Amino acid sequence: MNKKYFLIALLFNILVYAQETKTFHLNEQFYVHGDAISIGNNILSKHKKKAFNTINIVNDQINMKYVDVDNDNSTFSSSSANLELLKNNNKIVYAGLYWSAIYGYKKGVKRKRGNKIFYIGKGKRDSIFNIIKFKTPNGDYKSVLGDVLFDGFENEKFKESSPYVCYADVTNLIDNNNINGAYTVANIKATQGFTSGGSSAGWVLYVVYEKPKDNPKYITTYHGLAVLEKNKPLDIALNQFITAREGFIDASITMAALEGDSRLKQDQSLVFNPQDSTYIPLSNKIRHEKNFFNSTITTKDNELFINRNPNSRNTLGFDLAQIKVPNENNKIIGKNTTEATLRFNTKSDRFYLFFTAFETEISQDFYDLQQNKEDLIPIDLNTKLNNESIVNTDNEMSSSKVLASSDDKELVINNPEPKTTPSIDASKLENETILEQDKYEDDNVVVSNEEIIDEVNPLIPEDFESLIIDINNSEGMESSELRRGYYVITNVFSKKYLADRWNALLLKKGYQTEVFINPKNNWYYISVFNTEDIYVALKERSRLDALDYLEGIWVFKVNIDSPTI
Repeated sequence: MNKKYFLIALLFNILVYAQETKTFHLNEQFYVHGDAISIGNNILSKHKKKAFNTINIVNDQINMKYVDVDNDNSTFSSSSANLELLKNNNKIVYAGLYWSAIYGYKKGVKRKRGNKIFYIGKGKRDSIFNIIKFKTPNGDYKSVLGDVLFDGFENEKFKESSPYVCYADVTNLIDNNNINGAYTVANIKATQGFTSGGSSAGWVLYVVYEKPKDNPKYITTYHGLAVLEKNKPLDIALNQFITAREGFIDASITMAALEGDSRLKQDQSLVFNPQDSTYIPLSNKIRHEKNFFNSTITTKDNELFINRNPNSRNTLGFDLAQIKVPNENNKIIGKNTTEATLRFNTKSDRFYLFFTAFETEISQDFYDLQQNKEDLIPIDLNTKLNNESIVNTDNEMSSSKVLASSDDKELVINNPEPKTTPSIDASKLENETILEQDKYEDDNVVVSNEEIIDEVNPLIPEDFESLIIDINNSEGMESSELRRGYYVITNVFSKKYLADRWNALLLKKGYQTEVFINPKNNWYYISVFNTEDIYVALKERSRLDALDYLEGIWVFKVNIDSPTI
């Protein structure tokens, strides 16, 4: 993927000021009549099964053990939390699962020499930590393989802690007919024993759901790893919404972090107040404004979330917070507002923010506009070939997973190599598993744009003249960032995350892709081949068009002023 265009897309949505926050970025955006809810639990504690409720204690004084409550010999760590939604036509739109931990080595020991305490790591950490087990209500465990969003193991700055963050889209594992009940996550790996600063680990399930009678909402999520240190705040600017012109504006924020020690203070979560250009610290009866991240799990109702096992009051360095924006008289999120800014900061206790979400009510007009955009066919009509109908696949990309059988269980593949391959969308590969031989592997996949395919598909027409005239008379586009030539376009999308999923599938197939934004419509175009020779481009287009999953592709000209015949 073209990195410059990737960065441009992100800059419209996030402003990051802390030096280490480059790995913390936008993930998903939703416009729904509904809301979002999160559940989660820690996976390290003083006891294996019992809740831990002591508050005034520093985490590195605790001999951490894996929590394991499921009475299942196939797991070494497990904890659960209950999801409870009112049964009034709720439908799950999205479910994102996160797990994060301190994991520099398997176990740490503490030694005292004179007045000094030393921490020693024992046992090399496992290289595979992004495979866990996930169980839904009344279901069996399924193995989930997630994206590694961050791993600090090779980074000298994280030598002692080595935090990691993993993510998987598990929407397709949620049964809309059996939503409520206990969700269990098992086999999360973390450092047990003693570590400098204390070890911590936990998981979060963030669920977006439709509730038809609710006001429309804009919901967006960010993830990765942001290191919050003294006087190095993280600011997130949000601007993809317009609130209603009248009435109270309901808004809330969800956050998940590691290393929030209950005893150490001076960490904050704030929201910008446009009336006086100040930041207002968030707080409730459990979370003090100067000690917001304090090793607790809380709900939007400002209560401890206790419907989980174990339901520890002190989650020992793991924080999950849902909190309403204090929006009395709409002073923070006003009527007809188009932006908001979140800030995370600390003056003493370093912590790792790995997930946050923003949810706000929006105007019905703006919601309708977004839905109309989804219904548009995101192509330049001048690029159609032979009057072919090119289908907008935005609505076909609802699942971003490939399923494979493994030990008679389903293995949910999100991305084994996140640095090179984003989340994989398998909606066009129905009934195919990654453990089966790839049925397309013998299709002479293009390896390089410099390679010209000699073996021409017999369906290629002998006369390209009418196609050449149509293409060269089309509008095309100009770009200083792209090479001059004819691009074979496989798909276009109005949303970046859908483009990423389709691009990931092509990368997995072995194609060398190029993703760019057409400034005339702001859609993402995904190409697998380009050349200055229009004949070669048309031949390659015809060859690829014979494949089921690339049917309907076309040729698009870039930086072409006059016909090349």
